[in-house]
Amino acid sequence: MERAIAVDRRGEPARRWLAVLSLATVLAFAVQGSRGLWEPDEGFYANVAQGMAASGDWWIPRLNGEPFLDKPPLNYWSMAAGLELFGHDEWALRSGHALSLVATAILVGLLAGRLWGRRSGPLAVAVYALMLAPFVAANVLTPDTLLTFWVSAAFYLYWRARADLGAGRRAGRWIVLLGLAAGGGFLAKGPAMLIFLLPIGAHALVAGGWRDWLRPASAVAALLAIALGGGWYLLIVERLPGAAAYVFDNQVAGRLWSAHYRRNGDLLGSFRVYLPMLLVGGLPWSLVWPSWLWRARRRLRNDDWWRGLRHRPAALLIACWILLPLVVLAVARSRLPLYALPVMPALALATTRLLNRAAGATDRLRQGHRLLAAGWVVSLLALKVAASTWPTDDDARRLAAALSDLDVGPASVVVAVDVKCNGLAFYGYRQLHWVRRWSRPYPFYSPPRTLGEELRDLRPAAGRPVAFVVHRDHLAELERELPFGGGCEAYPAGDGLAILRCHGSARTATMAAGRQLDPAGGRRLRP
Repeated sequence: MERAIAVDRRGEPARRWLAVLSLATVLAFAVQGSRGLWEPDEGFYANVAQGMAASGDWWIPRLNGEPFLDKPPLNYWSMAAGLELFGHDEWALRSGHALSLVATAILVGLLAGRLWGRRSGPLAVAVYALMLAPFVAANVLTPDTLLTFWVSAAFYLYWRARADLGAGRRAGRWIVLLGLAAGGGFLAKGPAMLIFLLPIGAHALVAGGWRDWLRPASAVAALLAIALGGGWYLLIVERLPGAAAYVFDNQVAGRLWSAHYRRNGDLLGSFRVYLPMLLVGGLPWSLVWPSWLWRARRRLRNDDWWRGLRHRPAALLIACWILLPLVVLAVARSRLPLYALPVMPALALATTRLLNRAAGATDRLRQGHRLLAAGWVVSLLALKVAASTWPTDDDARRLAAALSDLDVGPASVVVAVDVKCNGLAFYGYRQLHWVRRWSRPYPFYSPPRTLGEELRDLRPAAGRPVAFVVHRDHLAELERELPFGGGCEAYPAGDGLAILRCHGSARTATMAAGRQLDPAGGRRLRP
């Protein structure tokens, strides 16, 4: 009997890992395709990824056929690979992000096991998988989930290398892999990876032993990171004129010290963006963080406690991972909530450590915790389903259905006037033209054409209507400017959008009216 119990206990860690990995997998992949593409970000990225899969050109990202250099290609590769492997639907598009969520949870668990013992590993996986921010981000087609995976990989590999610095070649292998992880982060989100490599460098300096890192493997790792992360940038700089200046402004200057991208660059922007991200995104664990901080207030106010961090390498690593990136993100002039997503694994590790210290609950309390966790899992999955039924003008699938109901098929020309609906291309509308008329132009590498330029060159297919998608506030003015001689009907498309369905040739109607179009703004001028 005692022997059977011993065997059972030896299998307990494997069962725990299997349970938490099953949990993470269900949360990541279940109903991942229930929701349509939401504009603007998912429309941008899905449009580019579909173009890559269709054209076979996986190097130059293109939005509606024009170069789109706002992000490196790994995010698009992930989505295009999903389309190639699993077919043309939203689940396939998001499958790479779901896989990244599971892989990141595993890395968090492995790192927790290295920091505080094997029993901490499965708990850390569950803590991270249940966090609201990573869960939501993995269901959105942005590069932040992929970046978070590479950041977590870099920290895990750094800790493994640090532990083996005295073991010769074994440490060198981990260091080289760390260089590959850094390069992967650059391919995911460019120079933003440097913000999250900063804590690793700071830890190596403060915790001591930095001279042990001066070895050939470190040079190889740096070269690999530069080659992997910088190779794509060199390619587009060579192929596209002006790409170097644009990328520097878009991914460095425009994020750090310039506010012309209009992303919460004011003085209170960091509090307005990152405080809710941490508190809401950290649910359900953020509910107990304030009580833990209150109990630890005396230690946190003690200078000796902070000075003593250098002698507690694990605590120092977590502190650097949380604090240093948040300081940089707060100072930078471009701020969005998901920029702080790579900090969430560190918060999950800190939560795991605190849960370990609080372990000692009664069986009845543990049962209550399990019931609460089960309820939270159901709530998270219900959130995905609810999002798929939420009526919003940002849903490109809903807009595609509205166009189809108006007999505007995929072969028709669709012109989006100051409306971001690039996701329509994913639903078959390949003749999609995004133009501007009233909005302030965003500094894209390939800026949208003006309405006047579009009307001048518009070539509607014979017998097929042309559809204009516009905000309802601008509907009347657009109707006055279109050269279709009154052959247009307006239809509502959601709460704030309208579809103007027009017949005939724009060029023919313009010539018949004896007018010219102003290419700069699309206004009709008297001859």
